[in-house]
Amino acid sequence: MAGAEHLRLPLAADVLPDWNQVPATPCGVQGRLLHPSQLNAAKRQGINRAAAELDAVRELLVASVPDPRQGAAITCDRLGGRKHYGDLLTRTWPGVVVEILEESAPACRYRSAATTIGFLVGGESQAPLVAVASCIAKYARELHMHLLNAHWSGRFGWLAPTAGYPEDAKRWLHQLGAGTVEAWRDELVRG
Repeated sequence: MAGAEHLRLPLAADVLPDWNQVPATPCGVQGRLLHPSQLNAAKRQGINRAAAELDAVRELLVASVPDPRQGAAITCDRLGGRKHYGDLLTRTWPGVVVEILEESAPACRYRSAATTIGFLVGGESQAPLVAVASCIAKYARELHMHLLNAHWSGRFGWLAPTAGYPEDAKRWLHQLGAGTVEAWRDELVRG
């Protein structure tokens, strides 16, 4: 994160147009980044990546809707091949009944008090706010990759930047050299 405080975010337009997507009304944006060090620490505690991601989703749900009795409509992209989220929602809002409306290949839908929750395959193409959230998440990832590349290129001018995806990450780590990487491995690579 070195240098993040000096990062100037580019804007696509000087004036952002009003956006009205009926019947959806965005009430805010929440996010949670899972860095390799967090995933590696979870793994050492016997928590796999899917469970760590699910816990992050639970934290976001609680932050967005602390009490499902206040009423909200939540739509999420599905997490991998997971088809059951009732246990997650029961842990999210303990003491509030979670009703299964649908658990099928394309969608898992639930109701908890006055709140409905849907986990959809291809949520980006079905719900505009999921698409916006996905764009924000991808942008946050790109900003982090920018900071990572700026840090390492500043230390080693000959090091070509990486996009961080598996094959290019292997190239980058190899180019950097095992001796240099070993001290930072837990911070850079998800084991």
